[in-house]
Amino acid sequence: MSEFLGDLLRRSADAVPGPRLDVGELVAHAGRRQRRRRLAVVASTTALVSAIVVGSFAVRGGEPRHLEPAPSPSPSPSVVDPPPRVARPLVYAAGKIVHVGDDTFEAGANVLFVDATDDGVVFVTEDSDRLWYSDTLWFNDGSTTEAIGRVPTEHIGIFEVHTTNPGSLVVWADATSRTNESSDRFVVYDTSRHEVVARLPFTGVYNVVLHVDEGHIFFNPDKDTPGCWVYDIHYCKDPHLLRYDLASGETRKISQASFEAELRSRARMLVLAEARGDTGTVFTAGAMARFNQVGSRLVPVDSNGDPTVVRLTTGEPVALRVPAGYTSPGGEMSVVQWITDDRLVLFPNEGGDLPAKAGDLLVCTLPDGLCRVAVHASSTPYVAPG
Repeated sequence: MSEFLGDLLRRSADAVPGPRLDVGELVAHAGRRQRRRRLAVVASTTALVSAIVVGSFAVRGGEPRHLEPAPSPSPSPSVVDPPPRVARPLVYAAGKIVHVGDDTFEAGANVLFVDATDDGVVFVTEDSDRLWYSDTLWFNDGSTTEAIGRVPTEHIGIFEVHTTNPGSLVVWADATSRTNESSDRFVVYDTSRHEVVARLPFTGVYNVVLHVDEGHIFFNPDKDTPGCWVYDIHYCKDPHLLRYDLASGETRKISQASFEAELRSRARMLVLAEARGDTGTVFTAGAMARFNQVGSRLVPVDSNGDPTVVRLTTGEPVALRVPAGYTSPGGEMSVVQWITDDRLVLFPNEGGDLPAKAGDLLVCTLPDGLCRVAVHASSTPYVAPG
């Protein structure tokens, strides 16, 4: 996605009328997300090999069989009340080893992406040497691992996997039946039910998921559709935003104000001083909230690296601090995971270099802002969640 997005932005970068959007920041953000997924790090630890039971797919010797398209769900899948919010384990990967709280299992191949749902962990493995245009997406519920889909590699399409937090939904661009062509639909998978619950046809060539909650997928069509594109070079005052409702199966256009109101009502969300990245608004649940260490404080920084303010949706400023004498080994840090409504995880940004910088995984508590080292840096770079 980073190469496509970078080229697209630079080809059209004849003017930047709004100061709220920084092109370099968008390209860097997309690049960081993409590079995080294509890291081929080598694990040197001894793995606890999990027994892998794969519904209708079998894993033998760490290599999955060819993945067939999952059966279509009923036209209007039932949706139960949102599950109670539970604490999620800290998840990350080192080479082929996936860490889920205090537990580990071997993925069978280098892990390119990892994230949690309320029911377990989803991850992508590097197997494009077998099918060069896509990689396998897996779900592990703590006892079994199953292949749930395929996502495009960076050479073919948008390599993005989205999860709801809290909740059980996973959304990705489908590459199961594609060859050397871009994806043309999103797949929505419910990890509590272990099944695909929806497939959303693209409304353009490149659609972008902006946010997922327990019952909705918010996305933006590409720039060739009516309205404007959230990730376009120009600041988009009135983007063409769509909301898919899982209960009704309907997709409707919503306004920017309605979208922001939905985001403002969500837990596990931060408010930036400028609109950039992920949701295309001032709201972010992840990597666009960045911090630099200054003494014992973690100071929020904007897209230019200058000090700024990050707030909770209640309006209270986020003020984080590290233990006395602590120095981060990885430089600028960003939010990579929410464990609960008031605990988040920080990890160093990649800084534009490969391989990613090794660093500590910090868990910070809100609103008091105290951070602690949950996982110390090692000689093996980590693939952080999200």
